[in-house]
Amino acid sequence: MATRYLRFLVGGMHCSACSAHLESTLKLLPGVSEVTVNLSDGTASVNIDTNITTPKKIDEAVLGAGFTVTPVPISFIVAPPNTELLEKGSAAVRALPGVLEVSTEDDIITIRYHPLLADSSQFVPVLKKVGFSSVTVNSGFDDLFYIPESEKDELSGIRNRTILGFAGSIVLMALMFFGHSLFGDNMFAMDFTMLVIATPILIVCAYPIFKQGITQLRGGMLGMEVMYMLGIATSYIAGLGAVAGVLPSPDFLLFETAVMLTAFLGLGRYLETRARGKTSDAIMALLHLRPPVATVIRGGIEQEVRVGELVAGDTVIVKTGGQIPSDGIVLENPVTVNESAITGESVPVIKMPGTGVIGGTVVSQGVLTMEVEKIGTDTVLAGIIRMVREAQETKPSVQRVADTAVRYFIPFVLLVAVIAFVYWYFFAAETLLVALSSFIAVIVVACPCALGLATPTAVTVGIGRAASLGILIRNGEVLERSGKLKAVAVDKTGTLTLGTPAVSGIAVAEGVSEDDLLTTASALGRRSLHPLDGAIVSAADARSLADLPAARVETIPGRGMTARVNRQEILMGSAEFMSEKSVSMNESVVTAAETFRSTGASVVFVAVAGILAGAIGVSDTLRPDAKSAVAEFERMGLPVTMLTGDNARAAEVMAAAAGISHVEAGLMPDDKRSFIQKMQEKGNAVVFVGDGINDTPAMTQADVGIAVGSGTDAAVASGGIVLLRNDLIGAVAAVQLAKKVFGRIRMNLFWAFAYNAVLIPLAAGVLYPFTQVMFRPEYAAAAMVLSSVTVVSLSLLLRRYTPPALSFGE
Repeated sequence: MATRYLRFLVGGMHCSACSAHLESTLKLLPGVSEVTVNLSDGTASVNIDTNITTPKKIDEAVLGAGFTVTPVPISFIVAPPNTELLEKGSAAVRALPGVLEVSTEDDIITIRYHPLLADSSQFVPVLKKVGFSSVTVNSGFDDLFYIPESEKDELSGIRNRTILGFAGSIVLMALMFFGHSLFGDNMFAMDFTMLVIATPILIVCAYPIFKQGITQLRGGMLGMEVMYMLGIATSYIAGLGAVAGVLPSPDFLLFETAVMLTAFLGLGRYLETRARGKTSDAIMALLHLRPPVATVIRGGIEQEVRVGELVAGDTVIVKTGGQIPSDGIVLENPVTVNESAITGESVPVIKMPGTGVIGGTVVSQGVLTMEVEKIGTDTVLAGIIRMVREAQETKPSVQRVADTAVRYFIPFVLLVAVIAFVYWYFFAAETLLVALSSFIAVIVVACPCALGLATPTAVTVGIGRAASLGILIRNGEVLERSGKLKAVAVDKTGTLTLGTPAVSGIAVAEGVSEDDLLTTASALGRRSLHPLDGAIVSAADARSLADLPAARVETIPGRGMTARVNRQEILMGSAEFMSEKSVSMNESVVTAAETFRSTGASVVFVAVAGILAGAIGVSDTLRPDAKSAVAEFERMGLPVTMLTGDNARAAEVMAAAAGISHVEAGLMPDDKRSFIQKMQEKGNAVVFVGDGINDTPAMTQADVGIAVGSGTDAAVASGGIVLLRNDLIGAVAAVQLAKKVFGRIRMNLFWAFAYNAVLIPLAAGVLYPFTQVMFRPEYAAAAMVLSSVTVVSLSLLLRRYTPPALSFGE
């Protein structure tokens, strides 16, 4: 099966009913899988089997559902930028299917194209074919660093129509109240004047609503535009009936109602679009971290180039206050770098020659000379942006419930509106005005938008806020599971400890020197990623010991290593590993090992040819924030258990220092997974915090896995939450923030459901028999605006949320 991923912007998608309809339409297409429609950023993404369907069929389905695929831009830096080649290149690209517009400026060619009808991968070959020697992507919709076009023009149009609508409403209401002083008893003149004022206003203000509503009906969809179109049309037709004398005036002179409904819908759309745009502020902040240009030394000459033109190996200069353009290595002179935009750490970090720097961070002191190591989509910043975007596009199960409710919501509301009209007019013997008002009020007050926006806006803002604090949340499901956590399991080495262990003691058997033991052990240690082995290698290097070759190296996770060094079989690992291999133990070495353990050190035994040669004590330092992090977890009602492959004695010493009362020691990787599984079987949702290779099975088994900043690629890939900040308090903050976001989702859904549950009956006239006051359509329109804006605003408050665990240090 040949699959292709498509992501595109959707035009005309304004409410959750729209996104639900489009999603269900695309899911029904043959050859289509993994459909995601995101109302928050107006995008849709699908995976298609190219043997069954094509991008063109996806476009046809989008159009058939009543929407459009929005054209997107891509620009290329070309060389040489001479006029003749630019003209030839523009003409060649313009001839390609799906290309709508081509423009040139200096050495940049910008192409505006239909993302489903044009194949953007053809642009570079076509441009090179006309004679350009170099064609480099500058920016584009498919580029991770693409900055979306501003909605300023769209917002301006909505705002102007809204102002016109409210101004017209005020004039019409004034005529209703004071018209008799102008027209006396000539009611027809007043009615006709209101018709003349209302009609052009409605043509201007309601045209987009009617256009979208008709498109939705043609696509077999009932959206908010259809509902408002019904309300506006009913009010306007009633007014025409009053002017024509068919219906009594002024009771049915509802022109001001029609205009006010239009104005309120415009106000709601304006506020919602503006607020929805702010939900992506965090991703926009990340996009702006990469500077547009960089100062590079080529051929001994400093020159300024676009960041997209950097290549690995370039030497780049960044002055104080400048943003680092890409990931790289410091070449000379120490500099101070502010990494807060990436890791959330507010304290600047000193970078020495040979250490790495991250693109998007800022040089706060000194002049950085660096060698570019990673560019484009391979950088840390690109990885963060990719993870945040993917997370924001995922849907937790609670959103799928809301989407299902939205799908049936509008047909249900229309049924309620018809029932209200029939009841009041035919059964309650009320006036046609009462029945008509209840019908209009019900279809106007009902708002599926609040239901549809409750989850995605909170997810988008929450994940963005987390990223700004150096916390990457992989998907919306993690947020949902975090809301149910009951226990914490944490690894020791590199998680509770700093992960920078050092050799603290060496015990050798008779006839073996410390240097001999370290030389042999380091031969295996150099082939391992385990921090304890790294400490042994560092100790050997500090003594300038020989680097012996090792053959047939094998790692047994949670136990140790085997290899052949100098034609002898070497075993290195735990006491259990030595016992399994029937190693002849040395009493004095074993006694010394117990002494090492009593101080909290881990012990690595080394055997040569089946005989114990010695033991190496390796000590790690407890993280400064470990005790406070454990205490904060406990305060949150989440008991902490330490899981480690280390021996019980050393584990208990470290656990006591961290304030942990429950320790499980001597565990192999699968033992950790099994322990978490047993906790889950008892009804405990578990979060596991770790960083090492041995953590991966446990992290995968846990309801939520948190990989700390110094973690291995395997742990980071398994973690539902990844900490860029290298501290344990960040894990606490991650859980607090995830719980807060899920709590906000539940709050949003509560208000969305409560709003409709209360106001739909009010609009239908449930209180009318007791008060003789109808819930007017204008009030219904104002309430509709309030509902969706309230939900989005509650989500936006998450931008200011700082987890209590991080507030301690502020």
